Amino acid sequence: MSQTVKNVAFWLVIVLSAFLLWQVVKSGEGNRRTPETSYSEFLSQAEGGNVTKVTISRTRITGTYRDGRPFR
Repeated sequence: MSQTVKNVAFWLVIVLSAFLLWQVVKSGEGNRRTPETSYSEFLSQAEGGNVTKVTISRTRITGTYRDGRPFR
């Protein structure tokens, strides 16, 4: 086998592995994806009575709107 064929095969394996890893990571986060809401939008929704549940951690606010949609 020539050196060129070996190099092409090596790079194809690298590219294919990177693509597969990206697909695994992408599919894993799809199950728990929560739409991001700006802080001002959150305050507006809270003042309007459209927020039913809120959890506040150090740097993240998560919760549920009155219609059941989650936010973070």
